[in-house]
Amino acid sequence: MKLLLSARYLLLPVSQQAATKKLCLYEDGRLLADYDLRLDAVAPTTQACIDVLRWQGKTVELTVTPAMEYPVSLSDSVCLPGLWREPLRPQVHLTVPAGWNNDPNGLIFHRGEYHLFYQFNPCGTEWGNMHWGHAVSTDLLHWRHLDIALFPDESGTMYSGSALEDRDNRTGLGDGRPPLLLYYTAAAGGRHLLSAGRQRTQCLAYSTDGGRHIRKYPGNPVVPWMENGTRDPKVVWVEELECYVMALYHSGDRYALLTSSDLLHWQPLQELSLPGDNECPDLYPLSCGGVRRWVFSGARDWYLVGRFAPDGFHPDGPPRRLCHTEVSYAAQSFSGLPDGRIVRVAWNRLRIPSPRFSQQMGFPVEMRLEEQGGEYLLAAQPIREIETLWEEDCGGLSHCTLSQPLCLHTGFRALDLSLNMPVRPGARLTLRLLGCELKLYPDRNELTCGSLRMPLWTGAPGADSRQGREVTLRALVDRASVELFADGGRICATVAALCDPNLPCVELLPEESPCIESLQCHPLRSTLPEE
Repeated sequence: MKLLLSARYLLLPVSQQAATKKLCLYEDGRLLADYDLRLDAVAPTTQACIDVLRWQGKTVELTVTPAMEYPVSLSDSVCLPGLWREPLRPQVHLTVPAGWNNDPNGLIFHRGEYHLFYQFNPCGTEWGNMHWGHAVSTDLLHWRHLDIALFPDESGTMYSGSALEDRDNRTGLGDGRPPLLLYYTAAAGGRHLLSAGRQRTQCLAYSTDGGRHIRKYPGNPVVPWMENGTRDPKVVWVEELECYVMALYHSGDRYALLTSSDLLHWQPLQELSLPGDNECPDLYPLSCGGVRRWVFSGARDWYLVGRFAPDGFHPDGPPRRLCHTEVSYAAQSFSGLPDGRIVRVAWNRLRIPSPRFSQQMGFPVEMRLEEQGGEYLLAAQPIREIETLWEEDCGGLSHCTLSQPLCLHTGFRALDLSLNMPVRPGARLTLRLLGCELKLYPDRNELTCGSLRMPLWTGAPGADSRQGREVTLRALVDRASVELFADGGRICATVAALCDPNLPCVELLPEESPCIESLQCHPLRSTLPEE
């Protein structure tokens, strides 16, 4: 099929039930792009929207393998009836209008805006065809999606990475104001035909207009092939070394650190391991009691706390884990926040059964470093901006013994719930949050939710650790998830949970009359666009 690309978007019918096909675009026999998508001309449930603006005015040939007949149309806009009003659309979590998202990439505060790039498949609700999507915000709560930032090319599809503002214009790419730099992995080969036969490398893109137009650096790659699995560059300035450091994932639990003075040429510094983890390194500084340390973490949220010396990163102790489920994955911290906070966003791996979109980003959390028993522990809590979303408290408890079930009628809204209760022998509590059931066993230091088993506080279980203990638990509930923060945020977990609109309430089901020190439950205003 030959087609004049006379509009911005190529629209194709797709469904989750159809088999995957390979769509290729050619110009005069030269491959321009290839996509994997579940093309469905018989019973489509939505449409794939492929941005072809960069080829507008060209006549291309479309091929599909396996061959089939299918309708195709062009449009300068995308009509998504009922957008943001879908029954399963999360209310306070970032989701894409349509398609698939995974890892957050390039989190940065730049020219008065928070930028969040992300792994994006515009052709379906499953992983593939990796682009970088792009959203901006002025408050970390309400997000506006911009045009796709990075498209696959001859070097590969666009895998994960990070962003940095080149304040001193060390790259020479600025135009009088610091440019925005995007470091990414060019993932060559695999199912991507356009990059067949090439090797995986680390590349750079940049913007001089606040991220609205992004160009790939003509001198790419900035880091040539190292290993077949090398990916996910995280770039930060390390004062202790007086240079920039790039953290990269290799394979297994192996990571590498590289250094640069100009952000273009990189030299190996060190290899380190993070047992139990892989992929998506994050690296950021935190202070505790006037002591500055660095946190190095992986996609599964195992982390090391340590310091930098001329020969590299030195951990202070063994790895610990912050998040106890892999629903929360690949968290990354923002660069350049004006208030000095460290704020992270994770990808929440949720199979939201919508024909239009899948997955969500975790709610932004602020990171702290705390000292306990001679060790540094990481802690996370929802950013304080969440309080601007609070509706009036829908009821709570204070200093009471709960001997009968209690129901708080919240409505089918996102919720921010906080619970404090002392540990008493035999006393237990079940929380039913919009139908999602959490069981708290304080006397054995355990919370369960489905297959999740997590402690309620850090430290070894036993009689000594229970003495004088108080359970602190915070739960952020949305339509497809419950995010948990226990022991002041030192223990976290995200649960995939499709909340039930038939159960628009919070229920407390006690055993052996637990004492409730305090319970607060705030419904949250939606952060979704009005249209």
